[in-house]
Amino acid sequence: MQQDCLPGLLSYPEKAIILADNEMFIRALSELGLDAAAVDSPQPLPAQSLVFSFTSQGARQFYERAARTRRKQSILCPLHAFDPGLENALYSLMLLLRSDFANCLRRQRDHLRLLNRHQRLHLAGEGSRADVWLKSRSAPYVTTRDEISEHFVLCVSELFEVHYAHMRPDSPDLFQLNGILRISGLLTSQGSSRAPLALGVDEQLMELAQGVARHQAWLHIEHNQVRSFKVAGQEHVGLLARAAGDRGLNLSEFAIGVNDTIGPNINYSHNSPMNEGIGGVHVGLGDGASGYHIDFLSPGVDVLPG
Repeated sequence: MQQDCLPGLLSYPEKAIILADNEMFIRALSELGLDAAAVDSPQPLPAQSLVFSFTSQGARQFYERAARTRRKQSILCPLHAFDPGLENALYSLMLLLRSDFANCLRRQRDHLRLLNRHQRLHLAGEGSRADVWLKSRSAPYVTTRDEISEHFVLCVSELFEVHYAHMRPDSPDLFQLNGILRISGLLTSQGSSRAPLALGVDEQLMELAQGVARHQAWLHIEHNQVRSFKVAGQEHVGLLARAAGDRGLNLSEFAIGVNDTIGPNINYSHNSPMNEGIGGVHVGLGDGASGYHIDFLSPGVDVLPG
């Protein structure tokens, strides 16, 4: 298959059948004239589908159905790990349909070349200034065009970013970051069996995410450890430490987003996995199991050779 000849779902996602485990969402899409159905079915998957999981059970049902289907093209948007609300689902669908998959794959390829050629990167833009050192032999996680066959199952995060991640507290760092980043959005996600946190942390973290969407926020990092996170001049690093789990304030992720076309329509008040792919960079705390995984989105940053 030629490099620029994409599978049908990535060329015309608006033609796909939308699957979900939420009746209200399915009904709302049907009223809008979109083809939507329940993800839980004994039938094989449609040839092309966009899948929205509102619960971990819905995600399992999708993967079980995918395993029974030989010929399929599917993209999963895991709302259950972020915010399974109806409004967030409609917002996420809107961004997914407005994504330029061909451009995302080209930008992934370009960033991969940059990362393979340079061990030191400089981050700059909108007041942000930081340096990133990549450890030798560390390889980023990225889904290249060559890895996408005619039949596939992908998660949205695989299409819209290039990232390094180390979730375990005892795992060696794959990168080291020092500097200050201007933060436009905060995302929180968690696994289905996340450990319980101290009383009030969940609500405080949701309030913090809304505050970041409304006010200027700055993240200060030294040797991969968050030293300060100020929103409208107020310090919140203590809350991050309580919410992030075993890794504490040590970074668990450095990523470059490639989905530039969603920029005009992005709304940082939504806790959507689609926001994670916005152009620029994001860094993450936590593993999503012993606490939250928290992404700090910095879309105004350019990634340059160091």
